[in-house]
Amino acid sequence: MARFCAIAVKILALSALLFLVVLPLNDSSKLQIEVGNLLGMCLLFGGVNLLTASAALLGGALTGRRIGGIAAGAAVAVLGYVFNALGSQSASLEWLHNLSPYYWAFGTSPLSTGASVTTIVVFFGLSLVLAALAALSLRQRDIGVQVRRRGVSSGQNSRLFGAKLTPR
Repeated sequence: MARFCAIAVKILALSALLFLVVLPLNDSSKLQIEVGNLLGMCLLFGGVNLLTASAALLGGALTGRRIGGIAAGAAVAVLGYVFNALGSQSASLEWLHNLSPYYWAFGTSPLSTGASVTTIVVFFGLSLVLAALAALSLRQRDIGVQVRRRGVSSGQNSRLFGAKLTPR
């Protein structure tokens, strides 16, 4: 869970930085973006990234391998982008938008129409659920490793000192 919190802090800091960079440019560049819409957009940006990172964390926790985490995060990011792009190509493929977190976040043009609070909550809620599943998975993995380590070290100690250990 500490790793998820670190990731969340970094992503939220990046979202805040995005907000703080675009806000002063809004007036000077005459972008005419409402401050609430910009804030919602930055939160959606953070939500999409946190969802991707949480999927990567869960993938790594389930497989026990770094490549599992990379694959899960890349699958969410790349497939989400592909589904969004293909869904925009023709009316017969519009159903693919339903599978894309990018479309969920940005499909309604939140910079001009405003971000849905529900969508923001769903992104952060899903991220928390994935992080909790990763923590549970890691907990189970750690329990299994501790049991095996105890057995190995006890066996090594018994051979070292010539004593026989009896299981309790």
